Amino acid sequence: MQEPITRAAGTTEPQKTLLDMCKDGEEFDKLYEQNKDKIDKKHLIWLVMVMQRNILSIMLFHQSLGALVEQVRNGSNEALFKAVSIDRSILSCPTFSDRLSYAELTNDKDFFIHLRKALKGPSKKHMEAIGDLRYAIVLLKEVGFDRFTDEELITFFVNTRLYPNNVSAIKNLRKHIQDSKKYTTI
Repeated sequence: MQEPITRAAGTTEPQKTLLDMCKDGEEFDKLYEQNKDKIDKKHLIWLVMVMQRNILSIMLFHQSLGALVEQVRNGSNEALFKAVSIDRSILSCPTFSDRLSYAELTNDKDFFIHLRKALKGPSKKHMEAIGDLRYAIVLLKEVGFDRFTDEELITFFVNTRLYPNNVSAIKNLRKHIQDSKKYTTI
């Protein structure tokens, strides 16, 4: 599926193009039908899991797992612990296993204390926070929609119950949107 995905990425609206390609009877359906004997169903399940973990990462940390992996490559233990809290299997990836091996070789006890905590998963504090709002803001930003009028803020976030309807809702929503600009999701 690399060719159609690459083609979609080159369009003016890649997300819309990809979503259109996923509709019943469209390109991805046809590719699946032509190749279903060669496709292992566990790979499809893995793809769904990857998408779910990326959504969770964006909701909790304003960043995709890919962005966290890039930070780990650049030496960030904090990003490593965030990524591990989202998906423990990420430790088997070379970037993570190299850091794990280094910590073992240097007897980095502090690293393993933080790793043990990360292996328990994301904190409940994050899970109860405004994850859906964060995800919606990131999605809108990714499709190039990050400038909102007050009416749009109310329509997109308050009327959909992603954010409570209160006196300071617009001010607080603008702060969340501004904060999201500090993070990369790639």
